[in-house]
Amino acid sequence: MTRAYEIASPAVVNIQCECRRFLREVAIGSGVIVGESGRVVTNAHVVANCSTPPVITAEDGRQFTGRLVGFDQMTDLALLQIVNETEGQTFPAVQFANSDAVRPGQIVLTIGSPLLLHTTVTHGIISAVQRQSAELGLSKSHRTDYIQTDAPINSGNSGGALVDLNGRLVGITTMKAPFAAGIGFAIPTNTVRAIIDQLEKNGRVLRPYLGFAMVTLTPAIIARERSIGDFPDVKAGVLVTNVAPYSPADRAGLLAGDVIVAVDGDPSINSVRLLLQHLGFESQRAVTFDVLRNRGQRLRLSVTPVPRE
Repeated sequence: MTRAYEIASPAVVNIQCECRRFLREVAIGSGVIVGESGRVVTNAHVVANCSTPPVITAEDGRQFTGRLVGFDQMTDLALLQIVNETEGQTFPAVQFANSDAVRPGQIVLTIGSPLLLHTTVTHGIISAVQRQSAELGLSKSHRTDYIQTDAPINSGNSGGALVDLNGRLVGITTMKAPFAAGIGFAIPTNTVRAIIDQLEKNGRVLRPYLGFAMVTLTPAIIARERSIGDFPDVKAGVLVTNVAPYSPADRAGLLAGDVIVAVDGDPSINSVRLLLQHLGFESQRAVTFDVLRNRGQRLRLSVTPVPRE
């Protein structure tokens, strides 16, 4: 654990800025250096409402000014750039792990600035992976999976590092369950990579908009749908619950009640999570859905999304 901390901690910083809402407040959080040029990732809720440039404090106490490159409310991620570095200066950037390889029971460390206590390290295990935002009671404006950990996460840890025993980043710590100990959450690094790439290219995140609401089929949902009317004989898939008028899905002929059983010919894409993961950020690529309707009418529909924040 000591070695993992020594490897990762130089890349973890403290972030502070003033926020003017009703009263003058100070937002405090953590951040992780992800590029040697001074790119820093943190949580959007730490910096999105800053009225002054963020002050970034490194592990060795040096202070820098940050410039907001962009932020994404759906994943609660933001990207900063250190702007007052000396010419040719480089920064200690964290190494990324593959968050898809993280498993429950794996030992991890958190590094951050809880209660302004810089580079505080705690440890625990991965409690669960692929926690969906709906499980956490978050609004539909949040669209990402989370890594759950019992490593302590406190006020000021937001935007800090969740690292493995090799000192590699597996997630960005973002929140803990209220009124509960040992239940914290981090945004997986594979999500972080994708968002950073979008923010660096566009200063914002563009997603493919299809125009329909959906839910992953479960035995309970299947039983309910069969009890109220015609429903295809399926055990898995994605149920279309609503289609927005004049949307790409509407123009393609998708209807509420349809069950998507394959995406681009792949029947293993049978959940909302896998469908969104498959779409990625390709906002103008046509997607083919194999759909079952009513008692089993099979259709193949092509939907071309449009980019939308």
